[in-house]
Amino acid sequence: MDKRVEQVDNLNQEKINQLKSSFDEIDVPTNLDLVITDAIRRGGKDMRRKSIKRSFLKAVAGLVAAAALFTVSINTIPAFAHSMSNLPIVGKIVKVLNFDKGSGIGGEITDGTKVQLGDLDKKGDQEILTINFMLEGDPTLVANYFEVTYRDYPYSMLFDIPGARGFSAGEIFQGITNSDLVRDIYRLITLDDSMERFVVTFKKPVEFEVIELTKPAQIMVKLKEHQKPPTLLPVYSLRSGSYPFGETVGVIEEILRFEANSSAARMIKDAAGTYFVEEGYYKTEEEALTRMEELMALQLLEADFYIEKRGAGDIPKAIK
Repeated sequence: MDKRVEQVDNLNQEKINQLKSSFDEIDVPTNLDLVITDAIRRGGKDMRRKSIKRSFLKAVAGLVAAAALFTVSINTIPAFAHSMSNLPIVGKIVKVLNFDKGSGIGGEITDGTKVQLGDLDKKGDQEILTINFMLEGDPTLVANYFEVTYRDYPYSMLFDIPGARGFSAGEIFQGITNSDLVRDIYRLITLDDSMERFVVTFKKPVEFEVIELTKPAQIMVKLKEHQKPPTLLPVYSLRSGSYPFGETVGVIEEILRFEANSSAARMIKDAAGTYFVEEGYYKTEEEALTRMEELMALQLLEADFYIEKRGAGDIPKAIK
């Protein structure tokens, strides 16, 4: 009898080890929102697309929750907690985002919320941007799932917030006028009706920390000038012409991402306030020309493309 019990115990332990090994091998995408959007697009029609998105979000919800266990809590870092002592914190700190290859994720998967930009305040050598979440006019308790990506060319921070269905800027642009760091904040057109995206551009390289809070839900972005920024050489941007804010530029972005396999394609606001899509940027003009020829051979777009040489902090020009 004891041997049978021992055999059962050994079998159960073996299964547990196998399950643990399988879980450890799961690759949770750092660019989770892009994977979600890719699944949505491949679904085709709107109703099927939404069904795919709901199923995919449910499937990854457990993985996101599990990944959150490995996020470092601010309460475990006394030195960092001390640096936060002068910040205007209203809610309870959930975590400080851990960035991997320029991207960090936070929040929980929800739907139907409205993104509301809060204040841009100065605190000594720091500037603090707050982002709130509202539902039916009231603050939510937890933040939407969100992804933040820091980018150069120009210096900027992209926020992707799936599950959000509204965007409000409030009085924040009065703060931008007096900012030493923030140049602009602008919304991106999104063809998915349950996604909000916006970009914060900077006048100079910045160091940053992104903090997630709850009760009420809030994202706090702490900024200060980068004292030892890396030296970045000019690049050659392969880009479309400029268009007004609208579906045209959104369609170009989606075709590049999902039909032309341009995973780095992104929408950018230019110096004239119009928008274009950058397919990617390259170290040399020859590399950009080669990619342009490949893109034209695919015959996926009627839009014209251009090569623009740009420094790290340069705001792109409008090309009509």
